[in-house]
Amino acid sequence: MNNKYLTIIFTIVCLNSSFSQTIQENINELMTKYYENEKFDGTILVEKGNQIIYENAFGLANREWDIKNEIDSKFLIGSLSKSFTALMTLILVDEGLLDLDGTIGDYIPNYKGIARDKVTVYQLLTHTSGLPDLGQLNDFSKKRIRWIYNSDQYIELINEVDSIYYPNEGFKYNNLGYNLLALICEKVTNIEFGGLMNENIFTPLGMNNTSLDKNLIIDKKRADGYEWHLLEGYMHSSYIENCHIKGLGGILTTVNDLDLYGEECFEKQKLMSDSLYKDMFTPHENGWQNYGYGWWITDKKINNDSLRIISHGGSIDGYKSYFTRVTNDSLTIIILRNSYMRTQLGNIDLYDITNQIINIFYNQEYSLPEKSIACEMGYIIGQGSIDKAIERYTYFKDSADYYINEYEFNQLGKELFENYGLEKESKEIYELALREFPNSFLLNLSFGSILYSDKNDGFIKYYKKCIDLYSENPEYKKFESDYKIVLKRINKDK
Repeated sequence: MNNKYLTIIFTIVCLNSSFSQTIQENINELMTKYYENEKFDGTILVEKGNQIIYENAFGLANREWDIKNEIDSKFLIGSLSKSFTALMTLILVDEGLLDLDGTIGDYIPNYKGIARDKVTVYQLLTHTSGLPDLGQLNDFSKKRIRWIYNSDQYIELINEVDSIYYPNEGFKYNNLGYNLLALICEKVTNIEFGGLMNENIFTPLGMNNTSLDKNLIIDKKRADGYEWHLLEGYMHSSYIENCHIKGLGGILTTVNDLDLYGEECFEKQKLMSDSLYKDMFTPHENGWQNYGYGWWITDKKINNDSLRIISHGGSIDGYKSYFTRVTNDSLTIIILRNSYMRTQLGNIDLYDITNQIINIFYNQEYSLPEKSIACEMGYIIGQGSIDKAIERYTYFKDSADYYINEYEFNQLGKELFENYGLEKESKEIYELALREFPNSFLLNLSFGSILYSDKNDGFIKYYKKCIDLYSENPEYKKFESDYKIVLKRINKDK
């Protein structure tokens, strides 16, 4: 071969290698910062084509014993499981055991709900069933979610739920629908759903570290799920009996097994016909994004290009997940997390991290995370006192590693007052916040409303400030409805 061409090939290889290394370094810097700021514990895998660009594990799988997460740690993936339920349903459609136009009543004779002969398999897949969620049941979130039901008992449970709107009148994301799909799959095969997926998906794809989770089973390499609470810090996650998340969020898996799953869905496509894979990734319904069968489908503009992004996230007590495929470049991003924020303060969604990684890959601007001052202050209040929290505020404010804004201040005051009943602490936070942001309509409104509910005449001062700010700043027109309430209360007090 001509030396000239050898030189060109060598140069291209070196440039690609250098490009991948830069991406790897930037992603590592980003993820390390999230971990150091206590915003990420879990695993991540980024792959382009068949080349893994980045994979790593952060934080602890078990906080009692300080056991670290490893790349093969297992996590519950929440609603990302819906894509598996959709795939299993479509495999049975491909085999002729199910019809997309078949109704719930066609497959579950003992389902007596009002929608039994109205809602179709297609509508369950696309969140257009019109069914309410199980949260409509009395005592479900407090009691029944902890009870064990077999499949027939579960059908009796959901028979108690009446339809609150009609099928085919629009998109409404629905968890119950995907549990019904799992029950339908069981009914037509006479096989328990976990075994059915193991036989048709997990085993054929070599997903040896994946299962439909059961509460009492001991799973090796399982990462424990934790929740961060504002005043208490990390705590164990709440208990959910997994029969309630069978089809909507019950899969336990690893980033590497999900990578195998992605290869099947987007490349090999051997488990069912090509036409059904095409339908799976075709937008059928438009909610806040387009939805296929078990996947969100969106487009993202990068420079003059439009990226087709197919993704799904998951969130279940103690765990979060996000799987993204950028189809233009066969880019896969898989993130699993075993910590769940029970506060809105400093809460970073895996969707946001994914977008940052996409920006890195396409050489767009991205930003490193900072720590939330409000979140730190909340924890200090819980573990110490409001005085200590305010004392530490000066240190936090002067540090480049921390951030604060009027919205975070407001959320801190709101959570202290509404979630914990700490009225004194909430008021002191608002007083501090208004010294920092005196011209914030939001802070004056919120503090004034707390004082008003307490029948404290001090509310007048802050409501009058709201009136002045509203009249002087066009940007506050978004608070029109709040402004009208302020006027009504001021006039009533005269």
